[in-house]
Amino acid sequence: MFLADGDALVMKTEDILTILKAVEELFPNAERVSSYGTAQDILRKSEEELKALAAAGLGIIYMGAETGDDEILKYINKGVTSAEIIAAGQKLKRCGLQSSITLISGLGGRGKVKEHARSCARLISAINPEYASFLTLRLYEGTPMYDDVVSGRFERITPDEIIDEMTEFLQNVDSPGTVFRTNHASNYVVLKGDFNRDIPAMLKQLEQVKKNKNYRVFRETGDLL
Repeated sequence: MFLADGDALVMKTEDILTILKAVEELFPNAERVSSYGTAQDILRKSEEELKALAAAGLGIIYMGAETGDDEILKYINKGVTSAEIIAAGQKLKRCGLQSSITLISGLGGRGKVKEHARSCARLISAINPEYASFLTLRLYEGTPMYDDVVSGRFERITPDEIIDEMTEFLQNVDSPGTVFRTNHASNYVVLKGDFNRDIPAMLKQLEQVKKNKNYRVFRETGDLL
């Protein structure tokens, strides 16, 4: 069961506990309860509160980190630093809550391919989450970053460069046991594996995909290519 389609952790802890109790009573066969959670709201709650939520049945928090690079975080108005994202992820682990961390390929543009990749690797390595995944940057008309692309202030990277970025990430990440996926509809390549065991196989897959240009094809609906 997923609590809403937004950051449920913004609610008062007592209200979430009430919901979790109702879930237990009304849906006794529910195997897992999960929620989105921002780093800010995770850090606002005390460890006692988070442990109480875990004990009441909340199992996993999905946190959108996007990147571990502070310049990029500032550019996208994330409202949080990489250190705060790491602190939030580590706090969840101490409190018995699993985490799933989401990152975004291409978010640094052509100017920060390696920096973005390495910062993401540092962030995941520091948190060692149960799950990690990459989506690929998608832009739509009317958004500030779209305007930056049109004006030339931001240059999107190509599928080949996304492979380079992902390769750089995998070569630098160290997070044993983390389940890794790039199977979102936005991704050009689907990777599935566990860190660190499956990193060599995923690197080989990336090499073959780039060599053969075997990228997934999408039907675009208004976003930039």
